[in-house]
Amino acid sequence: MSDLESSTTELYADSANLASRAELHRLFSTNPQRWFQWLWEHMPEGDKASILELGCGSGTLWQVNAHRVSPSWQVVLSDASPAMLRTCHLKLRDQIPGVSLLLARAETIPFRDGRFDVVLAHHMLYHVRDLFETLREIRRVLKPGGTLYASTVGQGHMRELWHLLEPFVPDIHERVAPISASFNLDNGTTLLSQVFEHVTLALYEDALAITSVRPAIAYLRSLPILRGGELDANDWASVRRRLVATIELKGAYHVTKRVGLFIARTSRSIHDLSHSS
Repeated sequence: MSDLESSTTELYADSANLASRAELHRLFSTNPQRWFQWLWEHMPEGDKASILELGCGSGTLWQVNAHRVSPSWQVVLSDASPAMLRTCHLKLRDQIPGVSLLLARAETIPFRDGRFDVVLAHHMLYHVRDLFETLREIRRVLKPGGTLYASTVGQGHMRELWHLLEPFVPDIHERVAPISASFNLDNGTTLLSQVFEHVTLALYEDALAITSVRPAIAYLRSLPILRGGELDANDWASVRRRLVATIELKGAYHVTKRVGLFIARTSRSIHDLSHSS
């Protein structure tokens, strides 16, 4: 297993790390329209929709938008982490009782061809072992005319947070860069266009204006790219002092975000596509 794969496994072994990161965005995002509501507005509304989410995590997208889920929809939420699925079950069992949960990897989706109208893959395609194998699997289980919604980040995302660690971890930018390198805002259109006929990108305009130190430190401590004991108590105290000084001087510690959603549509079945190539 590579270092990147090991970090990903550790990151999603339970929901605590994910919660620490989501909390920072929840508290300090500058866009008044929250991320999960924005995502939902790009999904189709309608009856008898069949939806598969890959890498559903703790199910927050569905928890936030539970009141908008049609009872006629067939919803399958999948993840490779049993702990994530347990958290998802606890969140959704009373709000969306008809949802199905599935332990599965995105590279081998255990459904027949043309099963779903929609596949969701939010902030997870850069984690898969084989991107094109995964994209072809997604294409396979989509109906002709079906849609993939895949969110990701771009280069420079959250860079000011990494600056805080740079005095103690000089290669922090080199460690962060590979995480989303395989699928990001900058290369996603090219990659998706090799499998899907119609690809568009919607950008979510946002940033962080951090006014409290504790959530920022919790976020940084949750990062698996930091090796155990790499920063000692004095180092973390220095990070805190820098945050406090900036907040006192400027009113907030400002962090760049580059986030968006790819919408990739099919017009034929994957078998028709392969026969014509």
